[in-house]
Amino acid sequence: MTTPEQLDRALNRAATLGNRAGEDAAYWAIQDMWGGRVTRGESEAAAEFLRKLDEGDDTGLCEPQLSGEYSDEPTPQSLAIDCGIEEDDADAIDELCSMWEQACSEAYWGTLERSAREQVAPAAAYDWEWSGPGGTLTRLADGWNVWLQGDDASEFDEQWEACEDDEQRNVLGSAYDDVMDAPRP
Repeated sequence: MTTPEQLDRALNRAATLGNRAGEDAAYWAIQDMWGGRVTRGESEAAAEFLRKLDEGDDTGLCEPQLSGEYSDEPTPQSLAIDCGIEEDDADAIDELCSMWEQACSEAYWGTLERSAREQVAPAAAYDWEWSGPGGTLTRLADGWNVWLQGDDASEFDEQWEACEDDEQRNVLGSAYDDVMDAPRP
């Protein structure tokens, strides 16, 4: 039989594991919808997701479950073991499953919504857009320009090195690709 102290510790562990599973699954979905694996239309995809979410429509996404369907997905029994509960304590396992599913769901949908809102938010300090003929990138926050001419991308390289994280590099790289792919007059 599980003591109340053991159950409290196990429920905290189940919440932590559920939260991690929800966030991990959300980041995978983000990559496929408006993240790193998407090269065009990111903001539109994020806006469409938010519209469906706000209206209560089916987003086409499924949060992780305790089915063990995928190789890294837990089952009620494996969750019990991970949380230090005996596999034959059905009541404790039911509570663990409920806690894991609630934490997972909140983390999954919360992470997706937060990311989508960031994707469609107004320009941040490191957002860039293509402007002008000949290939000029303009930093939206302050209007600073990086001129890309021919094969000389030294200004771009300096800005690349100034990026603080991968998200900033992705935004700058995407803007650079837009400039390089644009038809020339």
